Amino acid sequence: AHVALHLRADEGGTFLDDLEAPDDNKRERAADHVASSAMIAEADWKTFRRQGTPSREDIVRFAASVRVHPAIVAGRYRNETKNYKLFSDLIGNRKVRAMFGRNEG
Repeated sequence: AHVALHLRADEGGTFLDDLEAPDDNKRERAADHVASSAMIAEADWKTFRRQGTPSREDIVRFAASVRVHPAIVAGRYRNETKNYKLFSDLIGNRKVRAMFGRNEG
């Protein structure tokens, strides 16, 4: 989202995402909005969120209906609510390391 919104070839510069920037940063909010809406239409997301706190099954069902992986839905919900303990099983918490195998040194 930052590349699409902020990096201009004619300017010849670079753009570094500031992960420590405060939430009131206009460029961060714009990029966050584009990124969060890229995979799930805003209207679909608003309808889903109006239903209250989702269950695991609600997330899986909604993800199937909008044709994204449940991790996308769970991750967006966790981010919006700032509750990163929810739905860890849906986002693959602690499973990435297994995909890379062991480094037999």
